[in-house]
Amino acid sequence: MKLIARLATALILIPVWASAQDIKRNGREMDGIELSASLSGMTMTGNYGNGVKFTETYHPDGSVTYADDQASDRGHWFVRGRLFCTFYETSNGACFSVKKSGDNCFEYFTQEQEDGSIHADAGAWNSVGWDSSKTSSCELADKTS
Repeated sequence: MKLIARLATALILIPVWASAQDIKRNGREMDGIELSASLSGMTMTGNYGNGVKFTETYHPDGSVTYADDQASDRGHWFVRGRLFCTFYETSNGACFSVKKSGDNCFEYFTQEQEDGSIHADAGAWNSVGWDSSKTSSCELADKTS
């Protein structure tokens, strides 16, 4: 009987363990409340798919400052539903779904334009970033090549 009970418990726990492993490997999409709470006030360091590194600060007042090796810009950020949006004075921006794929790793997927219309790159992976005040938990090797 004890063996049957242990097998039953194992069969119940395997899907829970597998689900946790899938979240760790693939990330979990953040909702609007999580996005605001996690990103407001953060200075993020990150990489685009082409390897360009960036730094961006999401100020609590909704303003954003951005810099990479080629340019810098200012603009505004906001949350619309489950999307995190950044728009700038002189360069393009977009609204993104954001997956938290580690303790300190955020992956951005392009979704909408500022007016809410579907972006030409909707669904595409855009970048990965992390809170620059903490150690990154991002696995960059397969994201920036």
